[in-house]
Amino acid sequence: MVGWLLVSKDNQSWNQGEASIGGAIMPELSINDIQKMTITDAEGAVTLLKEEETWRVSERSAYAADFAKIRDLLIQIADTKILRPMKVGESQLGRLELQVPGEGDKSGTLLTFFAEGETPQAKLLLGKQSMKKSEASSFGGGEFPDGRYIMVDGDMQRISQVSETFSAVTTEP
Repeated sequence: MVGWLLVSKDNQSWNQGEASIGGAIMPELSINDIQKMTITDAEGAVTLLKEEETWRVSERSAYAADFAKIRDLLIQIADTKILRPMKVGESQLGRLELQVPGEGDKSGTLLTFFAEGETPQAKLLLGKQSMKKSEASSFGGGEFPDGRYIMVDGDMQRISQVSETFSAVTTEP
């Protein structure tokens, strides 16, 4: 009986880990409800507001933002799956650039999503890009980005590596 309980517990833990891999990074995020989004990094911040079906850049006197880029980013976030869930101690956040901008010298890029009002619906912290060594020497070898480390809603239990690099995310309006 004790052996069965141990095997059952091990299988349950294994299944929970398996379920995380390949799961959506932010299943609770309803991208159609987002009315405002802020992007903050060590260099600054930009606020994007949705007014009457048009996205506008608050810092640029409500100049119209590139709808296609915002739509693509939101779809990309909704479609991004967990490649590898990670258990990370607080002392390792800087190494992965998963510190909130303004709270450390190794900070990432924070995306904050709002539905109605000023209460954030969700937060996504984009950390360091994960790098892969190139095996082909015809282009000089080296490394290239093959994903990124992320943290959802500031939750240490929701840190993972994803295959998306989010390289287009910037505070440049």
